[in-house]
Amino acid sequence: MGTFSRETGNPLNITASPRPSIVRNIMNFKMSLLHAMWRCLPIAFCCGSAYSASYLPLVTANTWTLSYQNQPSISMSLRVLSTEDVTPTVRRAHVLWNTPWGFSYTMVLRSSSAGIEHEGFIFDTGATSFPNPMPLFPEGAAGQSWVSAFGTVTLVSKTATVVTPAKTYTKARHYRIAYWDGSSQSWYLGEGIGYIQFGEVPMGFPLSSTSVKIEPVPIESIQTPGPCPIIGIDPNPNAGQTNAQILSSNYASGARFYEFSLEWKKLEPSPGIYDMTVVAAAVQQAKSLGMTAAMTLKTIDSNSRTVPADLASKAWSDPIMITRFRNMLKVLGPLLGTTVKWIQLANEVDLYFPPRQAEIAGFKDFFDAGKIQLSTSAPSSSVGLAFSYDALRLNNQTFTQLKSLGTHMGFTFYNLDGTTTRPSNTIPVEIPTMIKLAAGKPIVLTEVGYPSAPGAGSSVQGQSEFYSLLFAELRKASGKIVAARAYQMTDLPMNVAASIASAYGYPAHSPFAYYLGSLGMATESGAYKPAYSVFQANLPLFLQQGYCYSTTNP
Repeated sequence: MGTFSRETGNPLNITASPRPSIVRNIMNFKMSLLHAMWRCLPIAFCCGSAYSASYLPLVTANTWTLSYQNQPSISMSLRVLSTEDVTPTVRRAHVLWNTPWGFSYTMVLRSSSAGIEHEGFIFDTGATSFPNPMPLFPEGAAGQSWVSAFGTVTLVSKTATVVTPAKTYTKARHYRIAYWDGSSQSWYLGEGIGYIQFGEVPMGFPLSSTSVKIEPVPIESIQTPGPCPIIGIDPNPNAGQTNAQILSSNYASGARFYEFSLEWKKLEPSPGIYDMTVVAAAVQQAKSLGMTAAMTLKTIDSNSRTVPADLASKAWSDPIMITRFRNMLKVLGPLLGTTVKWIQLANEVDLYFPPRQAEIAGFKDFFDAGKIQLSTSAPSSSVGLAFSYDALRLNNQTFTQLKSLGTHMGFTFYNLDGTTTRPSNTIPVEIPTMIKLAAGKPIVLTEVGYPSAPGAGSSVQGQSEFYSLLFAELRKASGKIVAARAYQMTDLPMNVAASIASAYGYPAHSPFAYYLGSLGMATESGAYKPAYSVFQANLPLFLQQGYCYSTTNP
């Protein structure tokens, strides 16, 4: 989203406003995906897995074949292609369903104490996910129902009897899915077996053959003490305050991380003419306090380019574009010294590239040229990209194409669901998922935000719970997440948030306007919210040697 400063004349007014384009792009993608799913889902739902769900064991290579009872030569099969243990109590699986109707689906399923949830699909271009996992085969009582975007799932019975060619099963679970278009389907699951029938007599598909192993008991992980991530809060001062005052106060509380962002076009307002005033001021503020900094150089900012105006129509790999980029970095790099440890050469690239696939190859050349230049002009800095985790959750195509670039990964993380807020209790799954996606590269959370406004589907208690859960996950991420910055210190004035929302087509009092206006640790008047107490309690702990740790399986 970016840094927003309300301080008139503030030398660190680095970005004019946060951008709701992240939400708009996610919403557009979500709606197109849902429309596609509506056309096929009455015959597309599949399987699930959970350590708690012994009625559907998900182990790699587990296979079920179900044959049509009136013509056994017509059959369907389900096969677990792969699994990963996201946490000791949450398993994710990719399951291929070969249907008798001439098509196949690979589904992403989550297994947890909630039962079986459906996260999304795998396509040739990558994974696409729902904003929140859908209940598929939930854990509950007979007769209980769960409502999702697709319809209603009911656990009809836990004592159903199913007759198959090989065996009669008793105490089977019977789930019925009623879709909003009026169609429905039934699945029967047997304890320790999984799928034993699709549909109902006399048109059912009973189990004809299976190869199933029971899920292993989770192995207790080994904890190894290590350095904690460094934490920061975007200063965002209110009237009468300065960045320096807020940074100094947060440093005294234990904050050690400062992240700032700038657009290339503002650093080079005319060809070959550079204005590095803001960079020098930001680095000096961090250096004076002994803070470690990260810088996001916005050649891309969400869904738009932020290159100098005369380069706006140039391809990323155009020699003129690359030469100008390298020349600018020659001037910028030495200003960063050893204070700026991480540089992101674009912001939220997975919002920009999905409709611009033809630019990917050229951008890789552009990025590599910048990275090579910075290895000389800023040798103390690691170079990477900033991805929007909330966009990545829904479609990982751009991430898959660009994840090899750089030596670390930056993520913005707002836990969005369209234009409002996802539940805070997703954090214990989202952070481990992010770590797995990084595949060993250090992670910098350049922006983390969670609102407090009821109009955004949240509360001050919800915001506080979010950060409590975040700190708990960061404590377990030693060596994996190296830095994290909360966005922001102070709420935006509601008229400013409403104006920004309106500029992007959202009503002035929309959930998104309330979202933007309530991300701060303090209200506009300066009153601290409960979330700030969470920071004050945790920041000193993160300075203690041995407080944080990493986990590995023996």
